Amino acid sequence: MGDALPALVKANPAAGRAAVLAYAWGHAQAGRPAAAAAAVQRFNDLLRADDDAWARAGAVLAEARHFALAAAWLADYPSRTGVEGWMLRPLADALRALDRDEEALAACRAGLPLNPPPDVAAEFRGWLALAAVEAGEPAAAADYLRGLDQLGLPDSVKLVLALAEALLMVTQAGPDGKAAAFAEAKEHLKAAAGACPESARPPGTGRWYKRTVAALAARTGTVPARVWAAWQRLRPWVA
Repeated sequence: MGDALPALVKANPAAGRAAVLAYAWGHAQAGRPAAAAAAVQRFNDLLRADDDAWARAGAVLAEARHFALAAAWLADYPSRTGVEGWMLRPLADALRALDRDEEALAACRAGLPLNPPPDVAAEFRGWLALAAVEAGEPAAAADYLRGLDQLGLPDSVKLVLALAEALLMVTQAGPDGKAAAFAEAKEHLKAAAGACPESARPPGTGRWYKRTVAALAARTGTVPARVWAAWQRLRPWVA
């Protein structure tokens, strides 16, 4: 970073924060995660002193796939007074990447009342709906999904919503409608998976896809559903 940035930080902390974050984000986007993390850690006190900069630094760490660091960095959100909904998305992603699903869901719940942008709110609701329907709470899942306008949402968010919707289709179907609901759910998943490249999928999506496939087969209860689930374990649409 040279000598200019520390001097800027000392003379103008606000401008220094912006410069540090731009520098760190550039490294994260360019595939240099170690440099991104080093910049955040070097200016730890500066970045943590401002809620917006704290959140953006956590997003840099998550983007750089330093998920354990991102989760630790953002863990103090309950004690901060200026937290907004978008700030908890990197935390949820990081926790989910670490297989800490209950904590990731707690971050989604905490973020929803904090006025997140529409895409972030939809993603939070999608993860919460998926967890609810998998846990045998279809009414709660339907509440999370009700009224969602998917027009213009990123394909990554639509994929999360499709996982929840597919499992809800089969869960809510009566005994004689399970096979038809499964066929529809399967096509819905295939379309959503095909539209979202692997690089854009939220952390943990592949693991939740496997859980959804297993639940779909179990709740449908037919031989074709079990065969499809076995095939998906070998050649999943979402890895």
